[in-house]
Amino acid sequence: MKNLVEPEKHGLARTILRAAEHLPALKRMLKGMVGIKYFMPPVMHLKGIKHFLILPEKQSPEMRYPVVEERHDYRKIVIITGATSGIGKAFAHHFARQGYDLLITGRRRSIINSVAHEIRREYGVQVKVVIADLAVKEDLSSFLQIIDRQRNIEVLVNNAGYGMNRGFSEDEIGHQLAMMNVHVNAPLILIHKVLPQMIKKRNGTIINVSSMAAYFPASGSVMYTSTKSFLKSFSESLFLDVGRYGIRVQCLCPGFTNSDFHRDLNIQINRINNGLLPFMEPSDVVQYSVKCLEKGRVVCVPGFINRLLIILLSVIPRSLYYRFSLRLEKKVRRVKENTTMPVLQ
Repeated sequence: MKNLVEPEKHGLARTILRAAEHLPALKRMLKGMVGIKYFMPPVMHLKGIKHFLILPEKQSPEMRYPVVEERHDYRKIVIITGATSGIGKAFAHHFARQGYDLLITGRRRSIINSVAHEIRREYGVQVKVVIADLAVKEDLSSFLQIIDRQRNIEVLVNNAGYGMNRGFSEDEIGHQLAMMNVHVNAPLILIHKVLPQMIKKRNGTIINVSSMAAYFPASGSVMYTSTKSFLKSFSESLFLDVGRYGIRVQCLCPGFTNSDFHRDLNIQINRINNGLLPFMEPSDVVQYSVKCLEKGRVVCVPGFINRLLIILLSVIPRSLYYRFSLRLEKKVRRVKENTTMPVLQ
């Protein structure tokens, strides 16, 4: 056959055979390998070695640790909390468009059922709805039992969250702890629940929706900014912990977004700063999140202006930021006092 060389007639093979004279078994094995032109590992083995030398955060979405074969006898599932509207709903549409089945949660039954019906009709995927308030222990426990029955969880999006127009010192501690349950405790419990399955498959994606508020402490949003800051730090540490298993972790930190979140808080930002901080569409936030996943970025901040503000914050003195933050907070309070639009809690 063309290009086939007997090992005894090849210079490299002769050298190896001479070095192996004292190992008859090795010599017989090498002589039996007739037809091999170069005594080198197969190309696929070399690709595997190269793969393990690549840092997880630089891997492409298609790159998987070659350990466990994927099964095809059941469909892949994406879990999204807070999928009633805004960014959560946009994530639901994105993954359904990719052919994933969905397991989504929300508190407003009629609205989230309408979202599920719309997605089923448009994309032909299965959508299971769980009505749950993640601040309530019983609701979270029931949701965990449903997750236990899912056998092919591919993605977890921790998006559920809310704000409040109450200062920490002015509010009941129970309301503040409820926010901690939704923003911190529930995501941690859900991540801990799905990780064993993802680690076993050497594949999975976890997206924690934080906020630009993680970078900007504020007197009127003590618990909100603190929990979002924790979520950012936790996501980075989690990536360092599980990235070696081929699991992608992202902390998404959007700024002002056209969603029920800011409408419920009665934030009329155009009256505060004349539109210097533009609102983004939820679909644009999700599109940028997906782009960050493809590039292996752990912390994702959509919007050029938002990223610029974070850079500026890192260089100005903290004392100057504190003065600016207090002045802005007073201005926001005046806007809220002068408006008649009700605030939804």
